[in-house]
Amino acid sequence: MSIVNSLMVEPIRGVLQDLHSEARSDRLRFITLAPRILGGLARGRKLFDVMTPESMKECFIPVSPEQGEFLYLTARALGARTIVHERAVVHLERAGVADVVDVRLGDALETLREVSAPVDLVLLDGWKDLYLPVLDLLVPRLRAGSVVLADNIFTFRKSLRPYVDYVQSGEHGFASTTLQISDGFEYSVYLELEPATAFQPVGDHIV
Repeated sequence: MSIVNSLMVEPIRGVLQDLHSEARSDRLRFITLAPRILGGLARGRKLFDVMTPESMKECFIPVSPEQGEFLYLTARALGARTIVHERAVVHLERAGVADVVDVRLGDALETLREVSAPVDLVLLDGWKDLYLPVLDLLVPRLRAGSVVLADNIFTFRKSLRPYVDYVQSGEHGFASTTLQISDGFEYSVYLELEPATAFQPVGDHIV
C-alpha cells in the first residue's frame, strides 16, 4: 500500500508554497532591523533582548521546505493527531486542517500549562532562553517514545549549550543527538525516568 505525503496534496501544497515565498521575501524586513540589532549588540545587549517579539511579530521566519517536511513526517510517524500551532488560523483554514489544530497565542509557559497528555512531538523554535523552561513544563506530559526537536543548535551554540548538555547527559530521560539539518536540529527521544530520579529542582529548572 502506498503512503501519501499530505504535504504534496492540494490545497496544503499551495498554501505551503505561498508561505515559503512570503518568508523568503521577508528577509528584506530583517535588513531594516539590522541597525537596531547591531547597535544593541555593540552596547552589550543579548540578541534576544534586541529582537523582541514586538519587533518581530510581523515577520515570517524562513523555514526550508525540506525542514518543514521533516517535521511533518516525524509527527506523522509518531501518530500525532492534534497539532499546537502559532500561525494565523486563516492559513490553516485554507489548507483544510483547521479542525486538527489548536492555536494558542501568548506566553508558552502559560498557554501550554493545560496541554493534555500524551504529547507526541514538541518543536522548540522560539526564544532560546525558553527552551529548557518549556521542556520542563511539557516533560510530565510526554510518553515513552515522544520526540522533542530543537532548532538553531548551530546558530546559537553558546545560548543553547545548556539545553544540549541537558538532553544529551543521559540523566534526564532522553536519548539525544544533533542532526546536521539546516541550522542544526537536536533530536531527542524521551525514554522516561525512573521514579526515584525524576525531576529534582536545581536552580531555575527542573532536572
